[in-house]
Amino acid sequence: VDTYFERASGFEIKLGAASYNLNFEGFQTYDKDVAILSRSITFGDSTFLAGSPLESKLEFETLSAELEYHLYVGSMLYVGSLVGVKIFSFAFVLSDQSTGVVERESRTATVPYLGLSVSLRLFQYFMIFGRIQGLTSDLDKNAFNVDRYYYLEGSVGVLFRYGFLDFGVEWRKMGLFLTKSDSEEWSEISLKVGGSSQRVHRALRFFIAFRF
Repeated sequence: VDTYFERASGFEIKLGAASYNLNFEGFQTYDKDVAILSRSITFGDSTFLAGSPLESKLEFETLSAELEYHLYVGSMLYVGSLVGVKIFSFAFVLSDQSTGVVERESRTATVPYLGLSVSLRLFQYFMIFGRIQGLTSDLDKNAFNVDRYYYLEGSVGVLFRYGFLDFGVEWRKMGLFLTKSDSEEWSEISLKVGGSSQRVHRALRFFIAFRF
């Protein structure tokens, strides 16, 4: 199976106030796999036969809104608490390369989360920053139609600030882990797949931000 990262795009908006920030963020990507089927499978209204060259594509989008409350603001150190909601949108597409048959199924789910953000200024124009956020089914039973899940996301980066411009690089990792024992029932995002599954996204991004 050939797997590659096809495309990624996103945006981030921060609205600051004296004691809190309102943050909005969106991200979109898709991954492709190409393989020869070892056995026949049924997906949607079509049956894909063994031996067929099958292309699968997972389209993945997120949109989040959060309140970041300033717990501590010092000359060198900043600590904030996060309370937000994240919307996950998944679309799974199967395409038979020999017959042209295409089937698509999509699901969405909304997950509230809690988190913590930290930044440390090392020099006048240079700082490091990081954050971690997530939620488990022990705190929220209704986000997904699965037996158990947990969502965890973290990032760390460095930033150079000059005037109203920020230049930075950030490493981010997000994991969404699901367990569903009954494969005969539709799940919000496991797409009729039983057992345990996981989706992990890693990204290294370079960015330029404008501050007003």
